[in-house]
Amino acid sequence: AAPTVAAIEPVAALANFAALAIERAYQMWQIKRQKERLHGMTSFGSRLAQLRNLDDLCRAAAQRLRDDMGYDLCGVWLKEGENLRLHGIASVETLSTDELPDHGESVPMADVLQSVLEQKKPLVLHDPVPRALIPLLGRKGGLGILEARIRRGARFGEQDLEILTSLASGLSVVISDLNREQALRRIYRLGQELTKAVRLEELLDGTLSFLAEQFNFQHSAVLLVEGDDLVVRGIRNPGEGHNLMPGQRFDFSQGLVGWAAAHRESLLVSDVEDDPRYIAGFSGTRSELVVPMQIGDELIGVLNVESPQPGSFDAEDRLLLEAVAAEVAIAISNLNSQERLRQQAIHDPLTGLFNRHYFNEMVASELARADRYNHPLSFLMADVDGFRAVNNRLGHLKGDAVLRAVAEFLQGNVRGSDRVIRYGGDEFLIVMPETDVEAEPIAARLKEKIGDLSDRLDLGELRIGLSVGIYIRRPGDPLPLEEILQEADHRMYAEKRRAHPGRSDEYRY
Repeated sequence: AAPTVAAIEPVAALANFAALAIERAYQMWQIKRQKERLHGMTSFGSRLAQLRNLDDLCRAAAQRLRDDMGYDLCGVWLKEGENLRLHGIASVETLSTDELPDHGESVPMADVLQSVLEQKKPLVLHDPVPRALIPLLGRKGGLGILEARIRRGARFGEQDLEILTSLASGLSVVISDLNREQALRRIYRLGQELTKAVRLEELLDGTLSFLAEQFNFQHSAVLLVEGDDLVVRGIRNPGEGHNLMPGQRFDFSQGLVGWAAAHRESLLVSDVEDDPRYIAGFSGTRSELVVPMQIGDELIGVLNVESPQPGSFDAEDRLLLEAVAAEVAIAISNLNSQERLRQQAIHDPLTGLFNRHYFNEMVASELARADRYNHPLSFLMADVDGFRAVNNRLGHLKGDAVLRAVAEFLQGNVRGSDRVIRYGGDEFLIVMPETDVEAEPIAARLKEKIGDLSDRLDLGELRIGLSVGIYIRRPGDPLPLEEILQEADHRMYAEKRRAHPGRSDEYRY
């Protein structure tokens, strides 16, 4: 029969009830699905925390999103300098390779990507395909971007963005933890590398380069304790203006570096314009972090980093810089210990002069240099006259005082390029590069002036003097070093015999 209004009304009412039921069922299904997804993402968060490799972490996150959410493509891009690098990607098989970015691909942070990180809010794009960009946020701003794509004609709903944001938040925490762990590993490796440094300059340059490359601390300086001051020994500044100069000195009452050194405490200043202790170092500084370097109670120096941005450093930066400072302090202490041992090995402990071990190390290079540049080289073998009487009548302590005084006298009366060596007992050897005819008047002056020491040393009626044997080696001289020294020694004893003819038997070689 033909339908009538009366017959249609109950069917329409039934249809309305059916629509309401379907709508409610759909809503319940959506809620259940969202709950399952959120539960899955929560459980997945604990799994992410177990991954200790950055690429594995990003790849697992991308795969989970693709599988659970049904997206066509998921990718995790992490910030590296001014670019974003793809560390993890997962896609459906229907996408062609032309539509896929490559793992490890790097793209510049264009306006849109930069905006997502700066605004710290998700962004949905629709051209050429629907794409959601979710910022990954760390303690200092953007770490990167989580990207999801779906097929044409579909769209991202509120639930999608909630789930993506939830995963991005958890992923950011794990990435930050992993970055912190990797930073500590790098600091440990830095310590190992610094122990290989053989010069202080090499050690400090490696430290400043590490701070710039690993933590982006571009404006940095190392100040070391020397006496009662802090002395600038290393500077890293990519900009033009700064007031710091190598060798510049600060006492412990000056600036933030002085305060940190005096109190043996780290100092973090969010805005130096609000701190009256601040002394301008790098141009445009707004925030500063200073960390003392020490071994036990011994203060080695301070590490100082600065930034043109207010609030650039936080408590985590302080902890990381303190870890770096500990490694650097150990390396500097080791280097100082090695230098002390080296100096002890080449210096005579009584007089402080170079010893025969040092002479044996350096003489070959001096001989080669003299021949290469066609220069003479003079050897002066000097012996202290009257020393045996001082020892016998005034004691060995007075004898030691005489040797120290003679060493100081010789060192102070030769050129800076000459080397004075305690050769043994009361014998001293003076090596004089580029010297020939000048050797005789130099020896005469030494013998004349040393008599003044007798009065200054309170030797009573005893007197001391010098006998000097000279050997002038010409370039290309074939005489071996051992015979050169023997000849200088012979000449020194011959002079003793001439000066003391009544005791010539005592001065036979």
